[in-house]
Amino acid sequence: MSMAARRIVMLGPPGSGKGTYGKLLAAALSVPHISTGDALRAEIAQETPIGRAAQQYTKQGTMVPTKVVAEIVQRSLALSPEGWILDGYPRSVDQAAQLAKDTDVDLVVAISMRQDFLVRKLAGRRLCTSCGVSWNVEDINEDGVQMPPMLPTGEHNGLPCGTHCLPNLTQRADDKPEVIEQRLQLYFESETPLLEFYRASTAHLETVTIVGGMETMLPRFKQAVGLDA
Repeated sequence: MSMAARRIVMLGPPGSGKGTYGKLLAAALSVPHISTGDALRAEIAQETPIGRAAQQYTKQGTMVPTKVVAEIVQRSLALSPEGWILDGYPRSVDQAAQLAKDTDVDLVVAISMRQDFLVRKLAGRRLCTSCGVSWNVEDINEDGVQMPPMLPTGEHNGLPCGTHCLPNLTQRADDKPEVIEQRLQLYFESETPLLEFYRASTAHLETVTIVGGMETMLPRFKQAVGLDA
């Protein structure tokens, strides 16, 4: 791209790293990172009416209804008129159509990753209960793909955790083996029509395939959004 995009949608299956890369790109672009997943989990933790409504779906690995998610998204976008990175929404053509009515999208970054690697990365994902940052204990090194564990050492591109956070790492309920397969199936059922929607839209579509860890992939994501790597 000739210039950096400012209104960006990050698409990708669970475990593909869209949240981690989305936060880093948002910092590089000086725009907010809007994660519908983080927002929903905050609502659940606070036991708000939206949180109680969403919890029954997230525990089962099923999609939270559009009405619930759209309310959070609309509120967040209204606070960020200069730009944003939207992570975790839209997840269906209906949601994408609603988003197109609410705002313009400059760029869609679609992340792809081998499905067996996704399963392993999801099972290895850990959340720091102190800092709220996602990490990963899984080590993948096969078929030319190298994705080392990502642990809180204090050396990960400015993310706030340090080694003191190791005892705080916990596994999310929706990253348990019995839920992972269902989550991935739901995502892939909606992925093709969603990508077709954006290919036919005015937004620019970039695909990034995960073939390594952060050191390899972050420059590729920066290039995709129009930043110098």
